Amino acid sequence: MTFTRIRALLVLGHALAEVGRFCDAADRYVQARDTGRAAGLSSRAIEATAGLARVAQARGDIAGALALVEPLVEQLSPATVAG
Repeated sequence: MTFTRIRALLVLGHALAEVGRFCDAADRYVQARDTGRAAGLSSRAIEATAGLARVAQARGDIAGALALVEPLVEQLSPATVAG
């Protein structure tokens, strides 16, 4: 159920961002990120954080977008990926 809720929040966030409702999109991304973290679903939390970065960029907050993306790059670097 948690995975489905997170996925729904992400899809809604993406749709809201697409139509320019950035505040609403950011709210959904924050909910998805926090729920993903709490459930140990890091890939969903990463996707939500990327969505927040997209919203920041769309609002013209490039520094804010970079601040959100830089930790993601570190998390996704080959040295930290198991397997």
